[in-house]
Amino acid sequence: NIDLRNAVVDNVDRLSQKIAEQVMIRIG
Repeated sequence: NIDLRNAVVDNVDRLSQKIAEQVMIRIG
């Protein structure tokens, strides 16, 4: 199902952005 895959990719993208922000905050 393409819709489901897109939703998962969207969630992973958002999650990785949050993780990246946390890492940058910790490093900075």
